[in-house]
Amino acid sequence: RLSLYPNGNKKSNGEGFISLYLQIEDTQYFPRTWEVNVNFRFFILDQIRDKYLTIEESDGVIKRYYQMKIEWGIAQLLSLDHFNEASNGYLVDDCCTFGVEVFVIKQTGKLERLSMMKQPPNTTITFRLQKYSMSFYEHYTSDVQTIGDSKW
Repeated sequence: RLSLYPNGNKKSNGEGFISLYLQIEDTQYFPRTWEVNVNFRFFILDQIRDKYLTIEESDGVIKRYYQMKIEWGIAQLLSLDHFNEASNGYLVDDCCTFGVEVFVIKQTGKLERLSMMKQPPNTTITFRLQKYSMSFYEHYTSDVQTIGDSKW
């Protein structure tokens, strides 16, 4: 699930920025010593040019989700000034689109196998916020979606 702070997550030094996080869900059903390793990148739609601004934290470093850490993200994803600048195309007609592409890294033993898949799984979560300027909550979350064997 995406967790969006449109005016920044003030608890994580995000004031003046948009903060965006990826949360794993339904962990109560996981084994007691579970962990899920992922690589992800956020994106924001430039509606004028029909292109995405892609943002990766720490040059694609693998993030480890486990019982004590079920959320990773970026407190200073994009400055509010840059986001609100009309010519950048992120906020058009009071609407914006955020997303995340998630790659779950399966734990393997000593053997590895590479096989081609005819149809890769959907690894993208998209979150569209309508009437952005009328948003008055400090924090929004997207619907839960399944990627790999986990809910996000």
